[in-house]
Amino acid sequence: MEQQYNDFINSLTGDYVEDLNAIYDEVQKLSLAGEGELAQKLLNYGQKLMAEHRGGEDDYRSLKQDGAGIDKFYTLLDAVFAKTLDEDMEGAKEFIDRMVDEVDFLRTALEALDSGEKFYSFQSMVEEVICRVERDGDRLPILGPEIDMWLTLRGGVAAELKDYDGARNYLEKALAVNPMSTANYLTLSKVARQEGDMEGAKAYNQQAFESSYLASDFSQCFSNEGYFLFKENKPSLALAMSMIAKDYDPDNDAAEGNLIMIGQRFGDPEPASKEEFLNYLKARNIKGAPDPDRVEILKRVAEKAEEEGNIDFAMEIYINLDAILKDEAIHKKIHELAAHYERDEEEDCCDHHHDHGDCCGHHHDHDDCCGHDHDDCCGHHHE
Repeated sequence: MEQQYNDFINSLTGDYVEDLNAIYDEVQKLSLAGEGELAQKLLNYGQKLMAEHRGGEDDYRSLKQDGAGIDKFYTLLDAVFAKTLDEDMEGAKEFIDRMVDEVDFLRTALEALDSGEKFYSFQSMVEEVICRVERDGDRLPILGPEIDMWLTLRGGVAAELKDYDGARNYLEKALAVNPMSTANYLTLSKVARQEGDMEGAKAYNQQAFESSYLASDFSQCFSNEGYFLFKENKPSLALAMSMIAKDYDPDNDAAEGNLIMIGQRFGDPEPASKEEFLNYLKARNIKGAPDPDRVEILKRVAEKAEEEGNIDFAMEIYINLDAILKDEAIHKKIHELAAHYERDEEEDCCDHHHDHGDCCGHHHDHDDCCGHDHDDCCGHHHE
């Protein structure tokens, strides 16, 4: 143990934030592996670092205390999910509130947030990578996903219980620790809409567009725009937005609901022209697909995952990009990666026989989508 401890300490860089992040990761890994004694020794070292450093502008508190706290957090989280599945939001709220009382590191984190300490908490590695790359030079430390998870759940349950002030409070805090969270912008947009604040709903939806990198998130953003336009009696644009939403995610129930409402009120309108569609996006300062720089970040993450043998993760990223961009090079890459699987697994992955008619859950003949060619429907080219 002593040699392992010394080797780890010697591997530290001397940078306060990087070293605390490294210690946090190692303590969590050791705790999960049952090496509690070594984990505690490293935690003590991290606490010593903090005691020496406290008072600096980039200071923060260590939130991971022990494996028992993590176990308690996820045990209660399971209870929360069980209650939400039963649509018992009051019961879910009780378990969420218990987490603060019974999980020390969570309570410490929330106290730190309330006192103005700044840190990040991401629920996915992709969110973390995008944030770090796009905010180059931002030295805020990154904690585990639990803080973001708790704030998101608490805010979402508050919204379901129509406690809109509480929902905004918790969801805005969630965005403070995870500015990449499209889901929280979308929930805030929903809250504003339920309160009758359509301008606020639009503003949050615009921010959701800016943070999105998943096809499903873009789908929700577009279906929201379709609803706003339906309420404004603009059926052609509402139809175009809802069709794009369904194109990105065929299972988008909100977009399907838009289409039904449009048909009931307006009969059978023609979708907006490409020019009208793009002018609307431009006027609202909306980008209907990831920024090219973000696309490159996602491709690099996928390439790194592939290099490390994590084919499932690489496939997940490429399939998402393919759903958004309809890029034949990315589509080809998916088939190359699928070759790593057994033949039956390959067929399950793409669910077709290489005819490219409906590969990965969407068609590639977007000639009439929203009344314009899909290669430029979102204000960028899908080359």
